Parts: sequence; structure tokens; C-alpha cells
Amino acid sequence: MAEKDFILNLGKLMIGIAWFDGKIQQEEINALKELLFLLPDISGEDWMQLEIYMTHAVSEAERQNLLERVLMGIRSAKDKQLVLDTLEKLVSDSG
Repeated sequence: MAEKDFILNLGKLMIGIAWFDGKIQQEEINALKELLFLLPDISGEDWMQLEIYMTHAVSEAERQNLLERVLMGIRSAKDKQLVLDTLEKLVSDSG
């Protein structure tokens, strides 16, 4: 199973991607919540952190930092597959 920080960083990265245009719509928030719900082992405290990311714009520098942390956090084929599956789901939900 992936480490908790890795999962949380992946969730934050997904939210950061949604902020790419500088705003986030309610339908994007709803889609993100559905996507984040699929991530393993997200606690109530984790949700609070993720919700902060949904209410405050994520800068390009923070997105880059999150991307680097997610990439560095990939420790196994399962971690890599989780990232790919999550990205695919994010893209398919937005299209």
C-alpha cells in the first residue's frame, strides 16, 4: 500500500491541476470529491487539508512542488498505477 503522504500529495496535485486556469467551478469540486474518495486511506484530517486546497488557489510553484513530491513518492508499480489511474480518471471526468 502506498504511503499516506504520497496519497495526500496525489490528492493535492489533482486539486492543483483543477486550479490550473486560476479558478475552480462547483462541478469541478464535485468531480474532485468523487475522485478523491477513491484514493485509499484518506482520513477526516486528510479531507480537511484537501478541502483547504479546494478553497484556495494553488500556484504554479505549488503545483510543481506537488508534482515533484508525487513523482519522488512512487516506490512501486502499484504506486505508479495509482497515479496513472487517478490521472486517467481526472482527464476522463473533465472531458
